[in-house]
Amino acid sequence: MIELDAVAEALADGAALIGSDGVIRWSSARLGSLAGRRVETIWPGLDLREGEQRVTLRGDLPASLTLRRAGGGWALVARELAAWEGEPRARPGARQPDVDRVLGTIFRNALRASGDELETEERLHEVARVLAAEGGRLIRDADCVIALVESGRPGVIHVAGAAGPWASTLLGRHLPLAGSFVQRSMAAQRAIETTHAQEETVNRDLLVGGDIRSMRLVPVIASQRLPDGRTALGTIGFYSRSARPFTPRQRTLIDGFASLVGLSLQRAALLHAVRQTARRLEAAIQLAADISATLDEREVVRRMLDRLLETVAAERAALMRIDGEETVVEDSRDVLGLPDVIGFRQPVAMQPLMTEALAGQRPVVGGAYDRSILPPQLQRALSGVRHTLTVPLVLGGQVIAVVVLSRRRDVVFGEDEVATVQLVGNLAALALRNSWLYAEARAASRIKSDFLNMAAHELRTPLTVVTGYMSLLREGSFGPAPPDWRHPVETLDAKAAELARLVEDLLLAARLDTGGLPVHRERLDLAAAARAAVARAQARAALLGADLAFEGAAELPVEADHDYLDRILDNLINNALTYSRGTAWVRVRVVERPDGPAVEVEDRGRGIPAAQADHIFERFYRIDQAGSPQQPGTGLGLYISRELALRQEARLWLDWSQPGEGTRFVLGFPEASS
Repeated sequence: MIELDAVAEALADGAALIGSDGVIRWSSARLGSLAGRRVETIWPGLDLREGEQRVTLRGDLPASLTLRRAGGGWALVARELAAWEGEPRARPGARQPDVDRVLGTIFRNALRASGDELETEERLHEVARVLAAEGGRLIRDADCVIALVESGRPGVIHVAGAAGPWASTLLGRHLPLAGSFVQRSMAAQRAIETTHAQEETVNRDLLVGGDIRSMRLVPVIASQRLPDGRTALGTIGFYSRSARPFTPRQRTLIDGFASLVGLSLQRAALLHAVRQTARRLEAAIQLAADISATLDEREVVRRMLDRLLETVAAERAALMRIDGEETVVEDSRDVLGLPDVIGFRQPVAMQPLMTEALAGQRPVVGGAYDRSILPPQLQRALSGVRHTLTVPLVLGGQVIAVVVLSRRRDVVFGEDEVATVQLVGNLAALALRNSWLYAEARAASRIKSDFLNMAAHELRTPLTVVTGYMSLLREGSFGPAPPDWRHPVETLDAKAAELARLVEDLLLAARLDTGGLPVHRERLDLAAAARAAVARAQARAALLGADLAFEGAAELPVEADHDYLDRILDNLINNALTYSRGTAWVRVRVVERPDGPAVEVEDRGRGIPAAQADHIFERFYRIDQAGSPQQPGTGLGLYISRELALRQEARLWLDWSQPGEGTRFVLGFPEASS
């Protein structure tokens, strides 16, 4: 719970807060540490239903207890504690009963306004208005003003609460702080009273206009540093048209009121700061979710800048890339829609804030831009900017980019905002790096695909010529071929066919990369397609002496592209025959799995080592097994098969494999619609 020492000092009595359940929430030093204990264990005779009571405190020492309702609990003041404290006589200078009564009421209202553990939460300025109204009733012939120093605006004070005809005219206004009595009171951290109020030079016209002659200001100093860095919250002031000083009783009331209100304002300020911090952290989490949902570089930058604008209520954000000794504008967002000059370059040395941010690798808060060296379009866009925050995005000890946030409003970026932006910046740096790597990978993939496409087309032309001449030789178009040419011609034919398959694989892989492969799904019988694939492979199986067979259902409908399905099944069966041991054994089964129809292709071949199993569907990957000869091929078969499966909403996966025992692949389909 918030410290209440200031309240105890103001009341000069023991004090405690009691929840609706009878548990003590807080107690002052004069009562000792009672928090968490039940009331009846401290004051056995205390009746929470009554107000003024006299009960025994800690043995036989009497105390006069005053109970006041506060929301859903009670505020308690205990007097006549001098003997318990070990003093030889009763405490001198006890307040008049009406002073205690008034402050007790203020105590209750202060708790209600600021929110205690009885679960009321008010906004800071609403609290100030409520408490100023209490102050107006406290000193009848004086106006009450609660002036606050707002986060991000250290040079001005905001009249957040006012009571009285003159004070009400100031409500909501922002007044200069430097040189004022308010500044003096906060700097000295003590009350200031004068009967020469109109001698103040800063706000003299306001004081003269209200015929204000006397005033007493009490500073509101937080007992702990707020998240935005503030300790001085403002002042509570009472302003009188009389030239007479305030009476001792009035001073007692004012100072006691100020202590109570100071506590309320501090609590409200803390709650407000915590809510603001929570909101910004939530925005940081949302940013992380936003930018992690895409790897597109432009989209990552756009989402990052939009979220940063929202997080710290900035009005302009720009991302700059560091290119050697220059910054390059990559993108910007502006709430007014004012454009930027994308690609604009500027030497880092000509930007003092940028230089400082890069050297220290930390955010730098600054003022307006030096627009004299900027192009006209940028000069117009930045003409109203008053405050900036330059944030380097650091990853691995290197600055990869810089975000510059700007405000046209006269509100400085606060410490908590800087910390939040730094947190967001760390996430943004990682997301940017990932998007850049992804863009580079895509560019490399495009280059590779373009090369594959070009290579395949360049190979296809001479290959067509070679196969054409081979056909002419076989047909005897150049005359009868000598008998001893037969074997070389057959070998050339086989190698030309092998090269043709390689070219087709290269072309197909390139088209898969570019997305230029149409899909024509239709309803067909998976069992029939598998039987046909086995039949196509029987000739090769016979040459190898392999045991190749089909097993499965009579009919199993799926929706698939007929050509793609045939290509996948042919690849799987041929791989099973190729990577066999001794006499090949291959089974092609069509089964109904719990998740849908599937084809299983199982062999008793070499198997796949566990360390390589995760890579077999990668492009150009070849299985390397010690002691086993390398088989001819491109390393594209499984890659193409999986990509073709995905394009018809099917899945191809390695279901089981054990080196020296065999392998089983599964091609699974969703249930065909009826």
